[in-house]
Amino acid sequence: MPGVDGADANGQTIPAFPLRVGVGWPLALERTPPLWQEGDDREARWRDKWLNTPMRLVFTCRRDGFAPWVVPYEVDVPQAPRVRTM
Repeated sequence: MPGVDGADANGQTIPAFPLRVGVGWPLALERTPPLWQEGDDREARWRDKWLNTPMRLVFTCRRDGFAPWVVPYEVDVPQAPRVRTM
């Protein structure tokens, strides 16, 4: 979500923060279609395509004395029924 947890204007990146092994860090997320997807029904089409699929995250990690490394991670999203509102 843009601006939440220090996220950028697109809501895609947040500032670095320390993270200890085995300790979580809660973040606010909002399911939204990408800005490049066009059409009045873009949100419905995006939801239909990605409903009940894992969320893919990419972590860029840094530690003094080491080159940065990237960790891709998939988070299971709870199953949800498809509901259309009119």
